[in-house]
Amino acid sequence: MEFKFSLPGWKCEPKRRCFGWSGVAIADGNNSRIPNWLSPLDFCFDRLFEYYDRYMRATDDVPWWYGERTCLSDLAAAASVAGMLVSTEYPIENKSRHAGRRRDLWLLSPDRAELEVESKQCYLNPATSWEKYPNQRLDAAARQFCVGDQRLGTRLALCFVRAKYSTRYAPGLKPDKIPDATNDWFGEDAEPPPAKRVNAFWFYWADLTDANTAKRICITSENWHCPGVFALVRQVNRAHALPRR
Repeated sequence: MEFKFSLPGWKCEPKRRCFGWSGVAIADGNNSRIPNWLSPLDFCFDRLFEYYDRYMRATDDVPWWYGERTCLSDLAAAASVAGMLVSTEYPIENKSRHAGRRRDLWLLSPDRAELEVESKQCYLNPATSWEKYPNQRLDAAARQFCVGDQRLGTRLALCFVRAKYSTRYAPGLKPDKIPDATNDWFGEDAEPPPAKRVNAFWFYWADLTDANTAKRICITSENWHCPGVFALVRQVNRAHALPRR
């Protein structure tokens, strides 16, 4: 099966993986190149997708199905493999009323580029608008950066978006007869993540035409099929941090 990426307003060169494809998509407004401040994270996600391959080779499961903490922990482990210093749930200093706060993830690359990450997660099916729920979750992550927090590095709001097909959305979907649903997400008629509010997104997408892979993405206990994951990233500048509600 040939993987085709044709989301309007985005540039991407998908990479063939053991059980599907992965890649990073950059908005056209960024000249189709990964910004310097995102380069360390791009390397981390490449290591993360290598881990996904190893995980799926050793099990009949998909690692992105689980919650936010699992996804973030996997990313932290991948960052460590990539040679970065990593700290999760670390306390931060705050000169305002917000005391005892913690940051989800801190990364320091070999060239000493620092990244601060606050993350959220959500599920999304092709019938749900990108403009709604994922952006709401990104907004929630961005609000975690409070005025008065000690600034350590580039601040990033991250949202893990797990693609899913439920029996309600596709009642005829069976593990051994999964159609090529890739075009629902990446085809010419697909609705892309809004480029103005997302700087880049990474994805891992399972090969839906392979019978063994198709069985892995079937979450039988929930009657869901979870063929892939997206990681949407938005830079949050200190001066433009969203106010807390």
